[in-house]
Amino acid sequence: MTSGLGRAICIVPGDKGIQEGWDLIARASGAYLELGDSSSAIELAQFPASFTPLTGTAIVIARALEIADPLSIEAGRLNARYSIALVDNNADLDGARAALDRADTVAEEHGDLTLKARVLVHATQAEMAAYDNRKAVELGEPLIAAAEAADDDYCRVRLGQWLAMAYLAVGDREKAEQTVEIALETSLKIKHPIHIRGNQNVRSAFHASRGAFGQATDGLPEHDRRGRESLLEWRIEAETGDGKALVAGAVDLPDSFSGSTRWQVRIIYAESIAAVGRNTSSQELLNLARTFLQGEGPDRPALPRETAQRAIAMGFLAEADGDRETAGRVYEELSGYTGTASIGTFMPFDRLLGLLASLLDRHADAVQHFESAMELCRRAEFRPQLAWTCSDYAEMLLGRPDPSRASGPGDREKAIELQDEALAIT
Repeated sequence: MTSGLGRAICIVPGDKGIQEGWDLIARASGAYLELGDSSSAIELAQFPASFTPLTGTAIVIARALEIADPLSIEAGRLNARYSIALVDNNADLDGARAALDRADTVAEEHGDLTLKARVLVHATQAEMAAYDNRKAVELGEPLIAAAEAADDDYCRVRLGQWLAMAYLAVGDREKAEQTVEIALETSLKIKHPIHIRGNQNVRSAFHASRGAFGQATDGLPEHDRRGRESLLEWRIEAETGDGKALVAGAVDLPDSFSGSTRWQVRIIYAESIAAVGRNTSSQELLNLARTFLQGEGPDRPALPRETAQRAIAMGFLAEADGDRETAGRVYEELSGYTGTASIGTFMPFDRLLGLLASLLDRHADAVQHFESAMELCRRAEFRPQLAWTCSDYAEMLLGRPDPSRASGPGDREKAIELQDEALAIT
């Protein structure tokens, strides 16, 4: 009964959290082990990974792996699931990749197409945790082909949360939208509320990234309005009006989570709020972002994705404050992400790098970054971000942040063209 209730809560949480459902599953798994019922313990440990990071999963799966035949299909499935647990619980990317290698060996040995597809979908998720969008995209075509060959809905519903986001982050909107539609259609077909909600939120974020704010908010699912999807609504309202809703809605929400999840939520909010605060010149929002960056860190090492999200927030704050020391540090930290966009705000990293280079009086580097950001925006149809990038670029050409700097030949004409494009988009 405990395991059944746990599974039900994980699928339809209602007023309870998914973590509560998993805790019941973990308790049941431990009981099965004590009773010597190895098969039931192994079966429970294979329970599908959630979009939401869960604590305690790595321990449960590790115990099941100890009693499973290492070359069995069960061990292969456990290792595929273990890769996500190692990322969520321990930020152990090397361990996750090793687990996936073991799972892939089993898939090859047994010719199991379903396990092969699941190895690829979990590998994509791991690379997104590593914030290597390009590597995730490399896995894209093999993953979609493997999911179709296996006719595996488990993989299809996960395409939106990971692969589709990676496609858009590198500028391929067509593939991103095709992929999220596969995920959402499958979610609706199997009537799984968590996957429906997750993929609807991705599609809404895609609409927002090209400036279709009405479609973005209309496409959000009806539920308790709590979490990241509410942040999307508040951010849109702040970009198009004022920041009051964003401040009122966001100020207490992260503290309703616990442990590493609370830290993750605070970093997500800090990134979004710092970006909007900079865009709208709102000191209130910038101060709120500072608040979210404070407090306890995670109870495990930070993932590269989380480190980058934190650096984005710190970069916007440094630029707003004229803090050259922090700007230089963040510039070096984020320089490896040039040519891609943040999956939190779909802001080209080069836009922020351009702002920081400008603050550091690295004019040529700033020009290169702004040009790269505009190229990505046009290719990915990031119309709001294109408008902001044009505006930032124009301000730099006209002398910001040092009005005494002499403009170069053609700077004024170029700045006027950029301002005109930004106004046309607006």
